[in-house]
Amino acid sequence: MAERIIRTGSRMKVATLARLSRATVALALAATILSCSGEDKGAEKTPAVMDQGTVIRELNMMMDQKQQARGALDSLVAEFGWQSPQAQEASRHEKEIDSTSVVRLEQIIAQFGWPGKSVVGDQAALAAFLVLQYADLATQEKYLPLVKAAADKGDVEPMHLAMFQDRVLMRQGKPQIYGTQLWNDPSTGELGLYQIEDSAGVDLRREEVGLGPLDEYLRSMGLDPDTLKPQTPGLEIIVK
Repeated sequence: MAERIIRTGSRMKVATLARLSRATVALALAATILSCSGEDKGAEKTPAVMDQGTVIRELNMMMDQKQQARGALDSLVAEFGWQSPQAQEASRHEKEIDSTSVVRLEQIIAQFGWPGKSVVGDQAALAAFLVLQYADLATQEKYLPLVKAAADKGDVEPMHLAMFQDRVLMRQGKPQIYGTQLWNDPSTGELGLYQIEDSAGVDLRREEVGLGPLDEYLRSMGLDPDTLKPQTPGLEIIVK
């Protein structure tokens, strides 16, 4: 089942995740540049060394393709429903894009370290964050310390680290910290708030990372904080 991206109630404007057209999205992610010896046809191919400009362009392209794929999926879900063959194919297509982007991101990290703001600029750094948001749990756990270290140096937005931490905790079956994660019942489309550790102090924690009050965020999602149903195990999780 597909995930859906939901905007956060942040006070900092993050220019991303807009719903785009429903047009068919090409799978043409930037190909890995390979080099090999012309004399040895059996030589193992390895990624060429990337320059900073190439990395920035590729990260931005990854974000554009993700947005397009998500926009197409959302449009198909709205018209045909989550269980429709059209939506399922669009979901499969989006996951292929995510998988390809993660592989490329790991190659970038191997050369540059975490591609934060000081390395690739704000927009491409956001793109790297979005790619990691949709990686598998093992990959997210692998790079969480690196993202934390980058955030400590001011190279990752605090709200992005908060969202990433919440997502990892959620996927580990643990309570989230900042209240950025919602669950979704795919049979009804009903939303709910994923469980929060120390919910009484969540607004203070959100304020510390630049997120608005939780109630405002929930109301912006069309949810009534006073009547939300408790988390239901087994329901599909969506972010943020």
